[in-house]
Amino acid sequence: MSVFSRIAVWLDVERDRWVLWAPVIFGAGIASYFSLNVEPEEWVSPLCTAAAICIAFFYRHIQSVTIAMLACALFWAGFSGVKFRSDWIDAPVLEKPVGPGILSGRILRIEAFPERPRLLLDQLTWSGRHSPAHLPERVLVRIHHDIDQPIGTRIQGRVRLLPLPGPVSPGAYDFRRKSWFERIGATGYSVGRFTRIEQETEDSVSLSIGIDQFRYQLANHLERILPAPENALVIALITGDRSRIPPATTEAMRDSGLAHLLAISGLHIGLLASLVFIIVRFILAMIEPLALRTDIKKWAATAALLASFIYLLISGSTLPTQRAFVMGAMALCAILLGREAISLRLVAMAAMVVLIMRPESLLSASFQMSFTAVTALVAFYEVASPCIRRLMSPPVRLRRRILLYFLTLIATTVVAGISTGLIAYFHFGRITHYGLVANLIAVPVTALWIMPMGVLGTILIPLGLEFWPLQFMATGVSVVTTIAGEVASWPGAVTLHPKLSMPAFLVCLFGGLWLCLMRGRWRWSGIVLMLGGLIAIPLTPRPDILINDTGKLFAVRLPDGRLGLSHTSRNKFAAGKWLQQDGQQNVIHWLENVGAKPSVRCDGLGCMYENDRHRIAFVRHPSALWEDCRTTELVVVYSWRRKVCPNTDMPTISLRDLKKNGAYAIYLQRDGLKLVAANDLRGSRPWSTRPATSR
Repeated sequence: MSVFSRIAVWLDVERDRWVLWAPVIFGAGIASYFSLNVEPEEWVSPLCTAAAICIAFFYRHIQSVTIAMLACALFWAGFSGVKFRSDWIDAPVLEKPVGPGILSGRILRIEAFPERPRLLLDQLTWSGRHSPAHLPERVLVRIHHDIDQPIGTRIQGRVRLLPLPGPVSPGAYDFRRKSWFERIGATGYSVGRFTRIEQETEDSVSLSIGIDQFRYQLANHLERILPAPENALVIALITGDRSRIPPATTEAMRDSGLAHLLAISGLHIGLLASLVFIIVRFILAMIEPLALRTDIKKWAATAALLASFIYLLISGSTLPTQRAFVMGAMALCAILLGREAISLRLVAMAAMVVLIMRPESLLSASFQMSFTAVTALVAFYEVASPCIRRLMSPPVRLRRRILLYFLTLIATTVVAGISTGLIAYFHFGRITHYGLVANLIAVPVTALWIMPMGVLGTILIPLGLEFWPLQFMATGVSVVTTIAGEVASWPGAVTLHPKLSMPAFLVCLFGGLWLCLMRGRWRWSGIVLMLGGLIAIPLTPRPDILINDTGKLFAVRLPDGRLGLSHTSRNKFAAGKWLQQDGQQNVIHWLENVGAKPSVRCDGLGCMYENDRHRIAFVRHPSALWEDCRTTELVVVYSWRRKVCPNTDMPTISLRDLKKNGAYAIYLQRDGLKLVAANDLRGSRPWSTRPATSR
């Protein structure tokens, strides 16, 4: 039997698993759209989808051709879906700073950060000397005072508007793309106080505005009645608003591996649905006529579904919450229909629903970590379920139940930690080492203490009896934060690593999916793929020089391999992201060289970076250009010159280039220099360089 015949036989054996690859192929089409440098034509993807379906229909008697063409149709359907959403949004973006001027708008969201609150405004009007060509639909504005106006009111104030920031380095996280899909076209900061605009006629309040008003009022109520800082975490767990959490608490939760408890996701939705399901079923079981004549299990599932939907609304409907609700709703609907509640097919259906509704979520760490963890857990318990059934065979004593609970908790933590660790490594370059210990204590506290008290306290709020349950919940939150702080303080709790390359990440991800979604012995080849991707980590090239998009911050590779920064007090955000991508924790000035020969020398005219093969000049004063243009390979000058070195073709970078191309990464190679700009990788897309037209 040939190799292709063997593969065909193996694929036929896995027939019932083919459907599990549907969201993977659909997501690949979405990813291919974002990988382009230019915006595709509207007709390309629908034509390809229709062609693939037609070929599959005409060759339906050939199984291999049919399967291949249906996969192609699914791929192009994903491409079409995200293209349609991009065209449907088409929101204008601000191209250059304007103001200060008078900005008026309606409050959509209030983020009560401890340092400076932030407002999301829409229905904007602008009055000032310099009006933007296209006023964005929504803007994020930082204010320097507390806001005492409710969500949904119109306010006005003196504001300076700024374009959305691009990536801090080529290939880094693109905040502008994320904001564009949320119809946010600019950021800004207030120059004075905002005041309320008295309107002649009150606008009707939409359902979404009403829900946000309720969430904000609930958050303020919880902040008043509960002690700090526990009240911030209680607010995050009930309303989904994490802006009030102190940065130190967030860092401790992240370093201890407990950050997933802050994001309302599958754990919280699952606990809420389980509590409501158990309580309602218990109450109905005590009513004899109902218990004998109706299926109280379905009544309990209906009540749990309704409670989950209410929790989705008051928690802000974030992406992890939407994913968790979709999966929980499908599981509860399966109970109503008498089908299996949890399966990989359910996970695949939930992923398809989320990707169809919000295809851009594929690129977010929350989507990737959520579905990776759930897929790995369901696949693991699919294999481990026979062992669990044997352990649960009668008689089942309390001691065995407790032992089984902690064994499954350990297994769940390990599997979820391994499956999401790669995603966290790729996006954040961080690996936590004591997450198992922290979760063994914190998860039972959350499941048996915090969430039940949160549910009870929220239900009692209309009656005014919520204080003691929520106070007890805050005490449980204090226990979790104490655990987080203790574990995060242990030596080696977190290690930082250089960013994983995209090809290595995709190989590891495909290997993990192959391991989870396939069922035969060849599923174990997925481990080989994952190891292959991890082995390629040291081969990932790291930039030798970084320049931010304003030209005010530089970083160079020092002789010991670390990054040295030109400033340690300016542009802290970009500097922190550079160090994170490089796996470096400590800030080093670029004059702190290791070795006898300094790699950077500075004087009043500028700085010179050199190693055995290359010399790069960072020019501060134009009088140094004549010499540096003759003796170096690259000149970086902080000016708007169109031609830096007139009599030579050597590469140069000026403020004009940074404005046009964004941040730069420079690789010093044996045969010369490789310059990569952020906008070269982003291309000309609606969220990058081309201002969208206002509708």
